[in-house]
Amino acid sequence: MGFHRNAKTVSHWYRLHPTFGIVLHAKENGKITNSDYQTLNNVSKPTATRDLSELVRKKIIIMQGSGKRDTHYTLQSFEPKMSHKQPI
Repeated sequence: MGFHRNAKTVSHWYRLHPTFGIVLHAKENGKITNSDYQTLNNVSKPTATRDLSELVRKKIIIMQGSGKRDTHYTLQSFEPKMSHKQPI
C-alpha cells in the first residue's frame, strides 16, 4: 500500500507532523515562508517563527533572504557521509 496524495491525507499529515508539511511544501515549491507555515499549520506568527527557527537550528531547513518580506526557508541539502575505511 503506497502513500496516496489527496487534500485530506496531506492536511492530516500537516496537522500530525508539521515537519513533514514543511519538507513537502519546500520540496514542491522550492521554499516555504513564515506565512506559508502559518496557513498550513493554522498557527500564530510567533509560533511559526519559533518552529521554523528550531528547524534551522536542527539543520533541516536554511533561512535565506534579507529583511522581513524576503525571508524564506529552503531544504538543507544532505551529502552522504563517506566512510574513510579502506577496502579489504
